[in-house]
Amino acid sequence: MNRLKKLFYTITVPMILVILLISLAMGSVVYWAFTTTSQNMIQQNVNAINGQVLLKLEQYLDNAHTINASTAVQVASGKLDYTKPADMLDHYWSQLQVHPNIQSIFGGNISGGLMGIYRPVDFDADYAYVITESGSAGDLSIIEAIDQGGLGQELDRLENFDARVRPWYQAAVIQQGQTWSEVYVEFADQGLMIAATQPVYGPTGQFLGVLANEVPLAGLEAYIKVINTSEMGATFVMDNKGNILFSSLDRIPSMSAT
Repeated sequence: MNRLKKLFYTITVPMILVILLISLAMGSVVYWAFTTTSQNMIQQNVNAINGQVLLKLEQYLDNAHTINASTAVQVASGKLDYTKPADMLDHYWSQLQVHPNIQSIFGGNISGGLMGIYRPVDFDADYAYVITESGSAGDLSIIEAIDQGGLGQELDRLENFDARVRPWYQAAVIQQGQTWSEVYVEFADQGLMIAATQPVYGPTGQFLGVLANEVPLAGLEAYIKVINTSEMGATFVMDNKGNILFSSLDRIPSMSAT
């Protein structure tokens, strides 16, 4: 009997340990495979959403730099006189008609003056001109644009405007070429904007100021709000400083990138 017990323990116990070890190993493999698959699925979903957002962003910002470059070439060649508001406003009007995603097109000069055109959301007008008095820093008049080049009634007036201190102007001066401004609050409509901007030079190479056009981010924000994410996920758009501009959540959590 003792010899049978010894045989039982000699054969059975090692077999139980082997089975237990195999079970544990298979369990680990199954768990690893499950977590790996889940992570892959999550990453694929993230990549897909990132791709959608980037494509939308590219479509949204398309042609912004091309508009400025076209104007800069014409000014440098002498076809456009940057010092004549009538000529520039007529040119800006024509550009705005063929670029529906652009909110405004304008230029600032070395004296802080501004001239341009935009699509107002706070006035009953399709277009409005923005012009500083005397072509330099000072009061900025917002005037209804009636047809091409036609001036209507004054819609509003902003005091102490200086183009040289605006983010879009400073960005081009620092970069000394085409660039994007940081996201900022637009001076008239108070919406979030980003501007494509670049310096402009005269026929003799003299620095005349900065060209810019603004793209409102409201449409991109609306797109982010309805983008298809899981119930446990959210989509955020941040600036290069880590500030959350908007997200797919109704409430933006207090967080920033580091």
